[in-house]
Amino acid sequence: MLVPVPMRAAIGVAVLLGSLGRPVSAAGAALTLADALARAHADSPELKAAAADLAAAQGRLLQAGVLVPNPVLSGEAARHSNPAEGVNVDRGVALAQEIEIGGQRGLRVEAARHDVARAERALADRTRTAPGVRRQRRGRSTRCARRPAVVARQPVA
Repeated sequence: MLVPVPMRAAIGVAVLLGSLGRPVSAAGAALTLADALARAHADSPELKAAAADLAAAQGRLLQAGVLVPNPVLSGEAARHSNPAEGVNVDRGVALAQEIEIGGQRGLRVEAARHDVARAERALADRTRTAPGVRRQRRGRSTRCARRPAVVARQPVA
């Protein structure tokens, strides 16, 4: 006995079965190993994290270079009740300004510069070791992924 199937579901199954076994990519063309490695390099979470670390270090360097830190204004209030005296309210306002002495700013800026340099080296190292990046080794170019050249020419299914 045949069970009725909605027309949309039947079309969806037919399209799915018809597309099996074909390589799929964004443009509809075959995805080669070189393209896959380029995508892996561009979308690498490690590279994105290293770039974000570098941007954060550069922001800390910018903040460290500020000549005078912002003043801090604070206020407080407290309510006290005493049966003999009634209710008392204490209020207070304070203004604070940090004053750097003894080369603190210079040390903070230098530490931030070292942090930026470390982040730049980490990004360069991750970029160098990421998939799909060519390296020079003993005068010849090699791929990080060590596969035979035959596999590199075949489309990825």
